[in-house]
Amino acid sequence: MFFEYNDLDIKLIQTNINPFFTKKTHLSLEDNAMKTLHHRKSGLGTLVTCFFVILFICQIGHAQSITRLITDSGTNTPSVTLTVTPDSGTTSYYVVEFLVAELTPTFVTDGGIVSYGSGTIQWGPFEDNLPRTFSYRLMGSTTAFELAGFAKFSSDPPEVSPKSYYKVYTDGDKVGTNIAPITHSISVLEPGVVYTVTTRHFTVYSGQPVSHPTFYPELHLLNGQRNNILAIRAYHGPEGTGFATMKKTAPYTTPIEWNIPELEVISVTGTPISNPEGIELTWTFRLSATTLWDVYEESICLGTFTITDAGDYGAYCDLSNLTYTGGIPKVFKGRRGIYVWKEGYYIATNPQNQRDFFSFCAAPKGKANNKIESIIIAFPQDINGAEAPLFRSFIAEAHSRGMEVNFVTGEPEWSFLDNRQIGTDEINKIFTFNQSAVFEEQFDSIQFDVEPHAIDTDNEPGMEPWVWEQFIPNMAYFKSVVDQNNIATGLNIPFVAAIGNFWHEDYVPTDAYPGPGYEQILNIIDKAAIMNYVTHSGAVYTCREELEYSRLLNKPIDIVYETFNTSPTESFWFNGNNALERTVNSIDYAYVDPFSTDYYENFGFNVIHYYEAADEIWPHNGVIKRSYRQLRPDIFSDQEPLDPVYNTAPVCYVLSPNGGEETSGRRLTITYSVYDDNSAVPISVKFYLRNTASGSEYYLGTQSVQVSASTHMYSGSFNATVNAYPVGTDYRIRITVDEQSGSPALSSFDSSNYDFARVASGGGGKKK
Repeated sequence: MFFEYNDLDIKLIQTNINPFFTKKTHLSLEDNAMKTLHHRKSGLGTLVTCFFVILFICQIGHAQSITRLITDSGTNTPSVTLTVTPDSGTTSYYVVEFLVAELTPTFVTDGGIVSYGSGTIQWGPFEDNLPRTFSYRLMGSTTAFELAGFAKFSSDPPEVSPKSYYKVYTDGDKVGTNIAPITHSISVLEPGVVYTVTTRHFTVYSGQPVSHPTFYPELHLLNGQRNNILAIRAYHGPEGTGFATMKKTAPYTTPIEWNIPELEVISVTGTPISNPEGIELTWTFRLSATTLWDVYEESICLGTFTITDAGDYGAYCDLSNLTYTGGIPKVFKGRRGIYVWKEGYYIATNPQNQRDFFSFCAAPKGKANNKIESIIIAFPQDINGAEAPLFRSFIAEAHSRGMEVNFVTGEPEWSFLDNRQIGTDEINKIFTFNQSAVFEEQFDSIQFDVEPHAIDTDNEPGMEPWVWEQFIPNMAYFKSVVDQNNIATGLNIPFVAAIGNFWHEDYVPTDAYPGPGYEQILNIIDKAAIMNYVTHSGAVYTCREELEYSRLLNKPIDIVYETFNTSPTESFWFNGNNALERTVNSIDYAYVDPFSTDYYENFGFNVIHYYEAADEIWPHNGVIKRSYRQLRPDIFSDQEPLDPVYNTAPVCYVLSPNGGEETSGRRLTITYSVYDDNSAVPISVKFYLRNTASGSEYYLGTQSVQVSASTHMYSGSFNATVNAYPVGTDYRIRITVDEQSGSPALSSFDSSNYDFARVASGGGGKKK
């Protein structure tokens, strides 16, 4: 799941490219960009933009050139024009533009093929060296986006990667249709109650007079679990044509069509607006108190959509799920996991980073219901060296908070037989580590993230039969190494592998390996992590074959979601956290709900890829890598600040007894510390004595504390009466910390890392 760019050579006959499954592209570009930036004025919620032109030129060698001209940026429909001039040595070439998830391409000229599967527009290949000009329009969101693409010429030397050109937006530049969010103050939808919503709809034309400026504005209610429409209301103008005319100056009034009983629109009024031309509608509606939807309580969303004579476009603007009191309680929820790559070392070895990580995992994005219970973490360092105690301590701390800790490693090159020893050394490293550690300090599994699609080949990346001919037996070999180590050491470490739902099974040699590639790997491994890298409502279906085969084998699976700022068709970085949550909810609805026909009892975790965003730079465009921590709420939120503001959970540590002690007597002194970003919030600290052998837990008492305004820390002790509980060697302390105010008030817990003993009076000290 760790995608980067690398040198890539693509055959000219290829017609379906996904460049985001490649590795680092090393570019040497000379930016002769000429830019005339616009000025923005804001007032009364209206964005006024002046016309401007952006021209980006990439000179390729001395003869080849590509230019991108963006006009009407910041208006309804910016236009993009590409001019390509091959050199005299070129006999064929093609051009690719990458799509942005929020923007819909229209009016694509010169036979350009739009592929939503690969996230591209492609022109060619052309079997000549004639200069050409291509163009298209974009519509969708007001957010500023980077446009990217590349061209491949037959005259390129074999070792040279595709010639690439990039336009990185400066502050203020925008591409996208002006579609305003829905305005409302609804948090709970209650049947029978009247609500008011304001929507704004704009023409998809570029501000010029048109002969048929007609459109249908619509108000939608959606099932956020499955992204399907529950109800629609379409607004028609009163002219009798069934269309609302943009040039009408008098206020609009009803009628309303599509009288669905569950959604009653009481009234809708419209007022023309300009700059850009459009209409603002105020809807009053209520939901039926007698006919209710069979949906879950937190699953209804509001959206707006516009159908025009130039095409359909929509702005599902307010898709954070609203509570619907006519629904049924959602009593199930898939557990969450998270990947940690290069940040892993700094979390394990730095106390402050570790504390912040545990706080985030307790309530990601301020949502306690989404707490992280599985960590898939990479440690490229020597974990068996001098810093081994720090790694063991981190694993024990994570386990004491109820989280799994799984080791992840792998490179695409491990697909090849020649690199077996590298993978074997990684496996042996983990077994050495676990053998030297007590149970609480051991990794729970080994995951190999070996992705053959990232191998550079003459065909699509990594999809040559000869790659699969080595990759499949290599994975079987690695599994045998894990099995042999488990037998030799008495450990039981599962072998997990990442599986792409995008693998091109056509390249698996069927004579040797009948069945798709994912079946071949699932036959070998103990558990799968399915890289379900799509950002639309089809996410439920794109992982279904892999999940169904896992069910047949009775093997557990995780579903993985991308937030790394790679491709808009793969990553929620572009659509935001609300879109991610809707997709995860749809997976829960389909596979975690026991009442679903697709329920899978071995569903493991919904795993987010990934936690950190180290200060690394994408080499192809100079953009800083970003991921889940920086993920904005939705497409209408700014990408900045890079650290979105949300409530963080308090963190506590059991200091003693933390394991290994022998205690006796009537009283037990518990020492602990608490950290919270919000020093103004009182915190309730509750203490429990837990017997790990029997599972019994005894409540000991509560304290109310408040962290220091300067350090945000509190260190304290609690004297508990424990003489009523039996002696034994399998005790741990568990502490919960709950904020007593806040929106929302958050909580977390910690336990002793290891068992301690309670002995008869007269004993005490350290366990032998």
